[in-house]
Amino acid sequence: MTRELFVSMLATRGTADGTTYTFANDSLVDVLIAGASGGPTPIPKIASISLEDAFVVLTGEENEYILPYEVLVGLKLTKRGEATTSRTGFRS
Repeated sequence: MTRELFVSMLATRGTADGTTYTFANDSLVDVLIAGASGGPTPIPKIASISLEDAFVVLTGEENEYILPYEVLVGLKLTKRGEATTSRTGFRS
């Protein structure tokens, strides 16, 4: 993903303070990155995202991730308390 596309996506849901984006307290934000198996892999519970020229800094509750823009594939936003479905792969 390009930096420009990522900025455009963040601007629709985040609040900017310079090049750092934060999200509403009732939102859970996962950043999706290119996974080794081909599908997207989520980095969960991101509180803020800082944009640098060549890379992005994702800050969570306990961890900080520094990644190049090329591995980013999307954002997943969920409201806290919102019902989610989870599939186990088993059918009854």
